[in-house]
Amino acid sequence: MDDSRSYVPDRALAKMIQNSTYSEPRVGWVTIGGGRGTSEILWSCLIIFVVCSWKCVHLNVASFDESTAGWYQLLDIPLLPKGPVWRKWARKLAWMGVIVIAPEVGVALAVKEHSEAKDLCSRMGNGWTMTHAFYTNMGGFALRSGISLLNYKRRF
Repeated sequence: MDDSRSYVPDRALAKMIQNSTYSEPRVGWVTIGGGRGTSEILWSCLIIFVVCSWKCVHLNVASFDESTAGWYQLLDIPLLPKGPVWRKWARKLAWMGVIVIAPEVGVALAVKEHSEAKDLCSRMGNGWTMTHAFYTNMGGFALRSGISLLNYKRRF
């Protein structure tokens, strides 16, 4: 056995235990009872996690179909969104899943998009700001040609 490890002498350990404010044994699952229960803490953490991951995902500008899609209605009450809106929500949920599993992927994409916007801004010259470059890269500018609307080709 290796005796070179440091250890706490019995008197010092007794002194630490005596000075400790922690006197109750560990407790596992706690029901709601008089305070916050374990399930309440877990649910609040899960809700915060979902809301934060939903907010941190910023997709490219929606396509013309997605932005003009309506809702199925019953007696003028919107019930369910039509197909293109479901597609946009599914894409956002997929990116949420990626961010939950590997948050560094989201950070890497943000760094890549910043680099691309900086490059585009320097190539376009005077009058172009980083805002213009980000907006261009996310498909924000569209050209209207007759009846059809041609969007900038999106990557995601």
